[in-house]
Amino acid sequence: MAPVLRTKKLPDTSDNKSGKIQQLSSKIKVKRKNKVSAEVKQHRLEQKRIAEKLRREKRRNDPEAYKNYCQSERARNEKRKKEGKLKSIDQLSEREKRARRKQQNLWKKNSRTRQKENIELTMEQNNMNNNVESKQAKVGRKRIQKNLRKCFRDNKKLLDDNKNLRMKINSLHKKLQRLNIKKSDSTSPEYKVDKMLNGQNVNPEVRKTLILHQVMIQQLKLSYQESRSSKFKANIGVHRSNKPLEYIKNMKSNQKFIQDRVTSFYEENSKIIPDKKASIKMNGKQVTKRYMNATIKDLHSKFCSQMKIILVSMKRKFSQYTLGLVEYNVLYTLAWSTLQKSSHGFVTLSKSLRHDPSAIIVHIKKILDVYLATNPEIKKLHIMSDGPTTQYRNKKMFYLITQYFPQCYSQLEDITYNFSEAGHGKSSADGIGGYIKKLADDQVKYGTDVSNFDSLLAILRDRVKSVYIDCVSEDEISAIDLILPNNFKPFVGTMKVHQYTWNKLQHNFILFNSLSCFDCSNKNPCIHFAMGKIDYSINDTTEKMNKRLVAKTKKSDNSTSKLTKNLKCLEKDVAKDNLEKNETMLLRRSSRIKKKL
Repeated sequence: MAPVLRTKKLPDTSDNKSGKIQQLSSKIKVKRKNKVSAEVKQHRLEQKRIAEKLRREKRRNDPEAYKNYCQSERARNEKRKKEGKLKSIDQLSEREKRARRKQQNLWKKNSRTRQKENIELTMEQNNMNNNVESKQAKVGRKRIQKNLRKCFRDNKKLLDDNKNLRMKINSLHKKLQRLNIKKSDSTSPEYKVDKMLNGQNVNPEVRKTLILHQVMIQQLKLSYQESRSSKFKANIGVHRSNKPLEYIKNMKSNQKFIQDRVTSFYEENSKIIPDKKASIKMNGKQVTKRYMNATIKDLHSKFCSQMKIILVSMKRKFSQYTLGLVEYNVLYTLAWSTLQKSSHGFVTLSKSLRHDPSAIIVHIKKILDVYLATNPEIKKLHIMSDGPTTQYRNKKMFYLITQYFPQCYSQLEDITYNFSEAGHGKSSADGIGGYIKKLADDQVKYGTDVSNFDSLLAILRDRVKSVYIDCVSEDEISAIDLILPNNFKPFVGTMKVHQYTWNKLQHNFILFNSLSCFDCSNKNPCIHFAMGKIDYSINDTTEKMNKRLVAKTKKSDNSTSKLTKNLKCLEKDVAKDNLEKNETMLLRRSSRIKKKL
């Protein structure tokens, strides 16, 4: 803005007239000076802008100077923020916010327009540079045009060929329609059979019989129409009986007849419950419950004897199959006489509280000694158990199952050991164990004294007849400890193993699988779930094992003599206990009888 001059008004006297004139002349001079200075000022401002722009460019080109400038600007902004001169948009009033947002939108709009102009300028420059066409581009364009002309010619030729083919197809369709019209008028047996089959592929013999059937019907119709004698027509009418048609029509009624007979038979051989609530809903209707007077088997035989009209067909009792399977805690064998699968339960008891591999092997061996001797045809052994590492899934168990068992049982050719997934039980094996424990608890409830291990064994053998029961001594478990070598070959990834296999042909190898596979043979690694193998090659461990076996046999001879003496003493103690129990039982019964009298 131009500076404003303020002058003091002088009194209007004759003395001051000259001073007033001088003051007015000075005003005019100042105004002229201000007009010149504004133009100069505008020029100077423009020069200042240019100089400032050059200075900014120079500063940006020098990274050190630009870094110092940025730091000083940050410090200045922080200072202004602290003083309250520079405010964020949150600290402004609503009016100031609107003004700032308006200014920001204007800045963004201007920046977008500048960017757009820059892009257009660069595009124009590029177009100007690319306007110069090279010789190669001309040749390439000619080649493209030549190829396009060729494509158009080929396309036109293909369209003409397509048109000709369509015309031929239409003519063939017309011919086919005319042939079908002619065929529909024909009454040949072949046409009737083709129409009946409706394009289905059938056996040639079936088609031949159908054609013969149509020929016979056609011949009968012609002979019936052409004959003049009534006797011949009567004979043909007799042969045209509708018994098969009547049978097909009456199929539903026959089924209803049989159903009514069966329901009436069940109603005769059952009784209704008098209770109102004893009813169930069947087919949307409320029906009262009925109890049968006899078993279904007896009623079935009675029904077949009474209803002679209804024929009952029975399926074969046993399907022929062969199976030889042995599982841990439940043994499946093959009954060759009836070709029927049979199962055997077993229980092994021991005074020892050990659950390590040595104890487990002795428990399994007790069962195999009995069943492999009675079934010499068994050559494959399948064992199933859960997978705790302290009991079943460890390097000692791998060694004993695959290296110790084949020495004990020469008939075995394949051994497969399977681990169930975590959280899964042993099914029937757990059921047998629970039954034995409950039986022992029940005997104590009924008044039977189970004072020691031998008395428990005697009670179980007396009460349980369908389960094989045997006991394991501590000496047998310690004998297995002597067989085990000091250094084992562990398998890396034991926790992921769910199956390991052994084969007689490669007796030094154990094959490990991540999942159970029964498709692959035990001779080679599984192609589906193989994890690796362990090689128990013949070395010093076999000699040590033989020495330990000799020592074991000597110790077992000494232990057997001790066991026989202990058994005789135990038998005497058991006899005494039984006599005492019988006396106490007699005294109790006599006291009860006296009380009743």
